Amino acid sequence: MMRLLFITLFALSVSACAIKPATDYRSSQNFSQYTTFAFAALPEGVVDSLDNSRIREAVAAQLEKKGMSQIDLKDADLQVLFRIEDESEIEAFGTSAHFGFSRGKGGVAMSTPVQYYENKYGKLVLELADAKTQSIIWKSTSQRRLRETTKVEKRTQFINDEIVMMLAEYPPESK
Repeated sequence: MMRLLFITLFALSVSACAIKPATDYRSSQNFSQYTTFAFAALPEGVVDSLDNSRIREAVAAQLEKKGMSQIDLKDADLQVLFRIEDESEIEAFGTSAHFGFSRGKGGVAMSTPVQYYENKYGKLVLELADAKTQSIIWKSTSQRRLRETTKVEKRTQFINDEIVMMLAEYPPESK
């Protein structure tokens, strides 16, 4: 019994730590009118990446679970756009303390960080646009970091997990 309780509490604590994506949408929009979707065409000259394929598969699976059908772009209600935005942050390290003595006087000094490291990562952005008006009606941005060094299996799982979380509350409840 105690083991089951521990496992349950652990599972709840892990799920509570999940970083939810930032989602925005047009609150006046009637989302029930959208039953079909298609992915926007890649810009001319852009090569289709492995991550693009993973994202398309994950999005299609989630939208189909919600009862939507994937059809040709010219006939679709919704146009799906996505990208991985490059982000970075600068980390500074190397603070040091110095002590010195001269002619009977002493001193202490602290120096500010002298070494910097740029930490690069990607953020997954998913947008849904009304195909007729060509305007974004729903947008979600992952708050977790997709790193270039992530192994294939973990990268695929990361994308799948993020898309599930991003589309969990789509369509938004009408008020």
